[in-house]
Amino acid sequence: MNHKPRPSLKLNLSVRFHVEEWLSSSITNLITCDAADFIAEDYHYLSPEVIQLIWQTRSQVQRHRQALACQSYRVRHDTIQCPTYSHLACESSWDTAWKAVMLFTLRPTNPDNGQRTLERLRSVSIPATKPGCRSNTMLDVQADGCLTRDEFIIAEGISAVIQAVRSNGITVPVE
Repeated sequence: MNHKPRPSLKLNLSVRFHVEEWLSSSITNLITCDAADFIAEDYHYLSPEVIQLIWQTRSQVQRHRQALACQSYRVRHDTIQCPTYSHLACESSWDTAWKAVMLFTLRPTNPDNGQRTLERLRSVSIPATKPGCRSNTMLDVQADGCLTRDEFIIAEGISAVIQAVRSNGITVPVE
């Protein structure tokens, strides 16, 4: 039997009893848990405003990941390793790998975050993409921050929830 308190209960208690070290982790768990793990009990412990902010953040993360999955990142070709006649094969191979890796961010259960996606992209085999093109493109992806932007969306959601609970409190009592 699992005796670990629900993140919603920990959030409620952290606000009521000023347990700061539980605040961010509880909100993060609520934002990043599988949708199926968000149960009726969670709604009991949280105010409607907090629930709205959590689901709004979850939705923003999901939309961001869907947008990334739909459009491959543009390949920056290595002018020495990749002659013009190889560009199409290079791009096609990269595009296939990108879309395959991005599917892990859209899984309904335990989706990959941006950091894990970046690691997968580094390790996946992309045979027709020249090493220099892959290296250039990975540098561009990292510099752009598109794969780790979900972390910033989550951080903004955490801040919004903290602001809401500090100004309005958790209005649902723990029984």
